[in-house]
Amino acid sequence: MDSHTALYPSRSPTNASSTAINPFIIISPTEDKDVETQSFRDSTQLIPSPKQRPPQWIPVVLEYWAISSMVLINLSLAVALEVGIYLSNKYNGFQVAQENIFDPIRPQLLLSFFPTLLVLPVAMLWREMEWSIRWLHPYVILSKGQAPAAQSLLMDYIALGPLWSTSKAARLKHWIVFASTVTGLSTFLFQPLAGSIFRLEGHPERSDYDARTVTQIGLLEDGQLNSLNAFVAAAGFTQAAAYNNLTDPPFIHKDWTAAQFSMPDWFTVNGSIILNTSGVRSNPNCAIPRVPPTLTTNEQQATLSATSSTENDCSVSVPFNPADSEEQFGLVSVPCDETPVDFRGVMFWFYRSEGTGGQAQAVFCKPTIQLLDVELTINVTTKDISNVRQLGDRLVPNTVTERLGGRAYNGVVFAPEGRSSVVRARADAIRSGIPGTIYRLAGLKEGGIDSVFRDTNGFLELTNEIYTRHLSVAGKSIYFTPVPRASTLPATLESTVSRLVLDNISGHILAFLLFAIAISGLVVHIKHRRLRRTLYLASPPGSMANVISMASRAGFGELLLPYDTEEVLRKKLDGLRFRLDGRTGAIVVDEAGMERVRSGMGGRSEGASLLGRDGDLEDKGEMYSSSRQARESATVLGEVYPPSVPYRTPYDVER
Repeated sequence: MDSHTALYPSRSPTNASSTAINPFIIISPTEDKDVETQSFRDSTQLIPSPKQRPPQWIPVVLEYWAISSMVLINLSLAVALEVGIYLSNKYNGFQVAQENIFDPIRPQLLLSFFPTLLVLPVAMLWREMEWSIRWLHPYVILSKGQAPAAQSLLMDYIALGPLWSTSKAARLKHWIVFASTVTGLSTFLFQPLAGSIFRLEGHPERSDYDARTVTQIGLLEDGQLNSLNAFVAAAGFTQAAAYNNLTDPPFIHKDWTAAQFSMPDWFTVNGSIILNTSGVRSNPNCAIPRVPPTLTTNEQQATLSATSSTENDCSVSVPFNPADSEEQFGLVSVPCDETPVDFRGVMFWFYRSEGTGGQAQAVFCKPTIQLLDVELTINVTTKDISNVRQLGDRLVPNTVTERLGGRAYNGVVFAPEGRSSVVRARADAIRSGIPGTIYRLAGLKEGGIDSVFRDTNGFLELTNEIYTRHLSVAGKSIYFTPVPRASTLPATLESTVSRLVLDNISGHILAFLLFAIAISGLVVHIKHRRLRRTLYLASPPGSMANVISMASRAGFGELLLPYDTEEVLRKKLDGLRFRLDGRTGAIVVDEAGMERVRSGMGGRSEGASLLGRDGDLEDKGEMYSSSRQARESATVLGEVYPPSVPYRTPYDVER
């Protein structure tokens, strides 16, 4: 049974007599052992020459003007980037708005998005150029002639993608494809580099500012002094600050009190004002007794005695009733000279009962003040003094030095004469409040109150801290008065502002890539233009219609079937050489190349055998006829059937 009968049992092929006259019947080579085949001839001679040759088609991105524009854009961006980096380093960045005008969009998103958006079109154009070179390269190989199937008809750099195309192009020594693909892949670095090139940094900036003075050195009026309002307010703040860990109030810094001046209300960012003004320095001058205090007790009364080491060995005794409380504290004036009570030194004392006895500590203080010219650095937002630099003594006459004669208010002990009961109550509150704050802070120390009593200097540090703050806060009210007329002080406004900075590393790398890709792309374009000098395409290749138009007259189409796998196609076309017909641009088998293939292989390749390219028939001088062509087709397709018999493929299910 023949193959046709096996596939179609209900039908039988036409008899042999019909074979001679039916052009659709091809005799199988297995049935005619004496049939010799002849080479396929392409039928490009049947293609009429156009009256006017169509213009040559090349991709837009491979035009000279397109490549020139891309190169100029790259070089311009590289130069602009380097200039920007230079200016950024020289001027510490570029000025930007200090407030986010695109709220709620974060600044970092803007700084990374827009640079990426700028380089994205550039990267896409270079990738388009690289894609076009990979797309055209099989046709460039065909235009040279003698092109193996593996590098022409079977080559598809587009399907491989840029990554695998790089390795394959290097293996086949297609250096133009390799160089252009590497250039295209390099553009993928544009996005991360452009996204990290800009950042916001805080930089100090100085500008001149005229500060309007609010207060000047001057002693508070007697009526306000005698009311003790300034002192009781200072004592209250000192206690609150100690318990709540508050910072110094505006224009006060530790033992310094400065004259007040106006702050710029338009200044919304962190910054400082530096200016020269007048200040008062309060020194508590505290010290422990010459010898530890002594404590004498009985059932009804106890006496704490201490001798000052700074008041000419002045001794002070404080009687108290130990039965009133296990913990007692207070302060007394040191009556060792004729100084008024308000200006005398004071002694802070502290007592704690322990078993049958008790523990006692004392600290002597003698406050003084200094009137100085100072350079202040004040935070604009918080009005806190961050730094005080002493310039010299204040030599301008003022009521503080004139009326006080260099003395300073102790701020805690006041003469009761001439004061109302309300004022005396304020004095008592101050007298008990300041030492009470010191004692309570001592209980918070590591080791508790016992460790402070056992330490000879245990209460000295705490007394210095609390008493200094009380004197400084009180000094803001009693040693400064409002200015009689407005005046200004020259000041320097120093602020930390956000500036747009270009990152050196990312910027230099991106500029180098832009420059290198521009030069590389230009060289690749020039080389590729020379390679495709012999290439003529009338329309973009790749569409099915274009493929049919270029290969339908090639003469080897009978070799290939729609269901051939890539491996089958490779085997069928192995050994053949192809070219583009110079007149029509059609794809044809290169006969000159085939001669070299046959001589080099010492016989016939599979593809040459299928095409019948022996040369024997040519030597015999046999005429090329339709029947001969049918026999040649039979070498490829085997037996075919008349139109009355349905054609079947390997994919059809047998019925």
